[in-house]
Amino acid sequence: MTPFSRSRVVWILRHLQTLEAGEKPGGYSSSYTELPMTKKGGGWAPFEGPAGLAAVVTERLERCGQDGVCVYLCYCFRRDWQTVSRMMGLNYYDMKKRMNWVIGYISGEETKPFSYRAFVAAMQLVKS
Repeated sequence: MTPFSRSRVVWILRHLQTLEAGEKPGGYSSSYTELPMTKKGGGWAPFEGPAGLAAVVTERLERCGQDGVCVYLCYCFRRDWQTVSRMMGLNYYDMKKRMNWVIGYISGEETKPFSYRAFVAAMQLVKS
């Protein structure tokens, strides 16, 4: 299983603030907080794994513009989705679809070699 599968990305987003602080969330699974290709054993500070994991997801999320903001508010800050959709001036179901695209874009072992906008355009072609 990839370290950045959809379910793991959602888990990371829900614990992003804790991970950014370099801490492991209570009840964590070590496979969720280990970065791929990181050095095992000595040489790494205890905060580097969680903080690095948060940095990878945050960097990917920041490439997603307004849709990324919706994901950030709803998953990281656990804001009510209906409220966020009203604040952003979006239809609730359209926002959910966009947020699903964001999760798809930031998931995967490697960072996507194309922009989020190109990813959305491809997703819209697939759906039509």
